[in-house]
Amino acid sequence: MKFLKTFLAFTATLQAALLLIACSDSKITGTDEQANSITANLDSALAVWLSSDTLIAPKPQDTSAHWSHYYIIDDPSSTIRSPGVKVKNGTLYKNVDTDFESLTCETKTNWFVYSVNAGDSLIHKYLVLPDSMSAGDFESDCIAERGLFGTDTTSKTAGQKVHSCDLESAEHLNESRQYVDPNWKKYVELIVGICRD
Repeated sequence: MKFLKTFLAFTATLQAALLLIACSDSKITGTDEQANSITANLDSALAVWLSSDTLIAPKPQDTSAHWSHYYIIDDPSSTIRSPGVKVKNGTLYKNVDTDFESLTCETKTNWFVYSVNAGDSLIHKYLVLPDSMSAGDFESDCIAERGLFGTDTTSKTAGQKVHSCDLESAEHLNESRQYVDPNWKKYVELIVGICRD
């Protein structure tokens, strides 16, 4: 009888220990699964975002050119906004049109973006970074493309700084009026890094 009581007590203790292990494992697994899901979603989105670096500028007589409509970022209140990819520090949004493309990192307090617009006479690039980050690479890349680099010193948005690069379309468009951004991957990955880290 004493053996049976000892065996039952041991069995109950073993079951409790197994239950505790199972519960703690599921919490860890749940966290790992969530992190893996976020990484998988981001990796999948990145594959698409990094592959699209070609824009087509409107023809000179085309009056529907609309770069000023987009300026830098798509309208957050728009009901046709593309779905975002949630990451550690915010949400990433991709906006694309024939002659415009942007990737935006939207945090709780701010937004950062890389955008390119192939216009009739100018190709406009914008890079909005945290004001603590250097835009030295962006300036060097702009100059390498024979562009005009600028920084908006009048920006009133705390925590960010707007940098621009304007290129003459005539020097950068091929016969099909296409512009291939040689730095698309570099700056998309930079914006993703701001939101992900």
